Amino acid sequence: MCLGKPTAENTLRSAMAMGADRSILIETDQPHDSIVTARALAAAIRSDGQPWIIFTGKESIDSEGMQTQFRLAENLGLPVATNVVKVDVDADSVRVECEREAGTIDVIRMAVPCVLGAGKGLNTPNYPTFPDIVKSRKKEVRKIGLAELDIEAPASGMEIEELEPAVEKRTPRSLTGSAADIAAQIVDILKNEARVI
Repeated sequence: MCLGKPTAENTLRSAMAMGADRSILIETDQPHDSIVTARALAAAIRSDGQPWIIFTGKESIDSEGMQTQFRLAENLGLPVATNVVKVDVDADSVRVECEREAGTIDVIRMAVPCVLGAGKGLNTPNYPTFPDIVKSRKKEVRKIGLAELDIEAPASGMEIEELEPAVEKRTPRSLTGSAADIAAQIVDILKNEARVI
């Protein structure tokens, strides 16, 4: 399931070629922030039936906001965990391992339904074969217009005006001399030019 332009159907078809049975595309002409995205996803999930486990990414790759899964869980009244790297499922709960900074792992038991933000280590994706790609073209992509969901407009929001890559200005220089001379030069650069120590 995703909120996006009609061309996002290609991404959903890729997911179905990797094993998903069906997809829902909430069509919109413009990008939306995590507030509207979460409200739209929650409304579409409710219209589709009772969820069990909702998997999301841990963050978007454009703005790296890391908010949608939390907002989605709030809209649905469900527990949430993020950067999940392992899931063990019981009949009425899940035990998840969430990776934190410096390799720390939190272990959390949650009731289902729930929302899990998948970390990179959670799964190794199946790469689709040609027959999988052909079969995915026959699978259902349910399309819903964003306006059809009748979601409440948020009181606040965020609008991305422009994204551009960070430009790093580097002036490489060769450091020569003995190991002690090079170390002294590095310390001088860090103190007087970079001003980080």
